[in-house]
Amino acid sequence: MRVFLLYGSGGGGHRSSAIALKDCLLHVQPGWSVDMHDASAIVDAAFGDKIYNFLMEANLLGLMPVVYGVVRLTQPLLSGAHRACFDSFFRKHGVPDIVVSFVPFLNYALCESIPKRNYNTHVITVVTDFSSSRAHPWIQHPRQILCCGTQQLYEQALSLGFREDRVVRLSGMVVHPRFYMEEPDVHSHDFMSSMFVNGWTTKGRTWLVTFGGTSPTALTKSIVRALVTTTEEKLNVIVVCGQNLFLEMQLQHLNLPRVAVLGFRKDMPKLMQCADVVLGKPGPGIVSEAMVTRKPVVLFCPDSSVMPQEREVMRWVVQNRVGVVVHNLLELEALSNNLSRISELQTNVNALPANRAVFEVSNLVMDLDFLNAMAHKYMTISTSVSVQDEIGICEEYKSPPTPTDAQSSNASKHAPSSVCTDTEQGLVSADHARLLRRLLSRDRHALLRSRHTALCLL
Repeated sequence: MRVFLLYGSGGGGHRSSAIALKDCLLHVQPGWSVDMHDASAIVDAAFGDKIYNFLMEANLLGLMPVVYGVVRLTQPLLSGAHRACFDSFFRKHGVPDIVVSFVPFLNYALCESIPKRNYNTHVITVVTDFSSSRAHPWIQHPRQILCCGTQQLYEQALSLGFREDRVVRLSGMVVHPRFYMEEPDVHSHDFMSSMFVNGWTTKGRTWLVTFGGTSPTALTKSIVRALVTTTEEKLNVIVVCGQNLFLEMQLQHLNLPRVAVLGFRKDMPKLMQCADVVLGKPGPGIVSEAMVTRKPVVLFCPDSSVMPQEREVMRWVVQNRVGVVVHNLLELEALSNNLSRISELQTNVNALPANRAVFEVSNLVMDLDFLNAMAHKYMTISTSVSVQDEIGICEEYKSPPTPTDAQSSNASKHAPSSVCTDTEQGLVSADHARLLRRLLSRDRHALLRSRHTALCLL
């Protein structure tokens, strides 16, 4: 059995999820061929990921809407080129039995590049965000089997017309199996001393500060200083700098007491189990890992600048009372001194249901009977569409009409409340929702070959 896992290089969450599934699959099926491929490199978009990582490291989140705006404008124009890149990729490497995508944007081109009559190749999309948005579109093609880690995303897919048997509701987000294993000696004297070269205390709490692979330099430094110098309780602070060597060097030069300065680490499960609180950005990966290891989170969002795909993460954390969103150092100082609030958050985290998503996705990939049944349904529907019907529908949707106020009002009355909230925030455009819902309800899968339809969908 050949399986391709496609990930992106923007941040580290997509790749981490792909590694988690690969390790889980090979543990159960050691004879399978499971290969990871950078989808950004396949479509020659690696430079875009480098821009994303640079903006994250420089803490220039205010420019992200501009970047996403450019991507939304250029994506339809590049869709054909992306499909050609995937065509070339599959000619070189062969078409596998299963493709698992961990990336947004490219799922339309991916599905279109797989030969139409090759229904034995199954396309599974594991969404690594809490919801699909216009900035990070995941729900793009009827051939996808969607794995949704939140109820919000599950309802979005159904509201857009996806068949219920092609939408899998997971118990959470994909997290590496190592986070479920209890690490030995996480609080041992030898382990703590190996990290805290300037000493540490056994009486205070331990905070883990991590912003992923590209930690912002100035922001991280100010946070670490605040935790060490302004809190009433003496805290231990573990700060993971990731790939930001400049930040690591500067923090080491500060020589702060009770601060462990670490670079890129492969033992994040052990570090999380060692901590009492996890502080970082509102990313789905870091929050999900903290929940699996049963640690409350503090989401630091300066000036309320949050990327579109992170809004739902913040909302989920606040609604479930498993963390706090702080916008400045004063709020962080107040929280770090509020021991009862942190204890309350810990109680709520402990009450969460178990997240077994990585094992659920692994079982799905190995459930060939289910995947073959889905492929048979897709084949039966697709081959029943006549060429005349296909052309007629394409002409109908060349220029989707703008809904009237009355139509929008009536539609909102019958839509699920959570989906309405996302539409109000611009996560799903009305034109996109109506078009994809109509296409899928008629099961006109072959229509997606039309360039006009592609422009509307993307």
